[in-house]
Amino acid sequence: MAKQRLKPAIRNGAIGFVIGLALCSIVSLSGCLALKGSQERKEISSTTLKTSLEQASDLITTKYYYSDIGKFENSYEINGWSIPFTGKNFILSYQGEALLGFSIDDVKIELNGNRIHVTCPPIQILSNTIPAESVEVYDQSFNIFNQVTIDDYLEFETNQKKIAEQKMRDNGVFEQAKEDAKTSIMSVLNVIPDIREDYHITIDFEEQPEESTQTSSQASSSTNSTESNQASN
Repeated sequence: MAKQRLKPAIRNGAIGFVIGLALCSIVSLSGCLALKGSQERKEISSTTLKTSLEQASDLITTKYYYSDIGKFENSYEINGWSIPFTGKNFILSYQGEALLGFSIDDVKIELNGNRIHVTCPPIQILSNTIPAESVEVYDQSFNIFNQVTIDDYLEFETNQKKIAEQKMRDNGVFEQAKEDAKTSIMSVLNVIPDIREDYHITIDFEEQPEESTQTSSQASSSTNSTESNQASN
């Protein structure tokens, strides 16, 4: 099979997690807040706690890397019948990166005595990208009657992202993102000396809207007629 490289490709990678816990950033944040706390002791309130989370919002995320190989096929049709010699296809490999988390604006914090209860919104996919430099194209057809276009690649990429997002839901990535977020929130809040010493923190998540879950599942399971074969890892 002939291999045509359209763009420089990065190394082949397996699916994996990269927990978005920048420890060095937490340490720096800890030092700053500890110094500030020693200079002026402010009253603990839900507002001050939320401000602390907002300052470290980039830490409360989980990165998910994935890689896959997909095949695209298309031909002109009449009444559902494929017209001979009008087919086009390509096979490509790619690597993607998704960022999972939630908006800090939607976090709710309640204080009751020495107890702090944090309620987080459902985990969402904040971004999902397939860098162009990670794409390698194999065995692309060159049919003068039905040529491969940029729109074909864009359509193919969109469908591959939907498939990857459904795999994240099925393979426990969302649950892992919850645990990552809990760890990050505990680390950020415990930077404040008074909280670390005198408060008990509990964290939970709102339920994922059923309609949203169904919509995602339906979107990823529906395959475009131009993509008849998907070869996954």
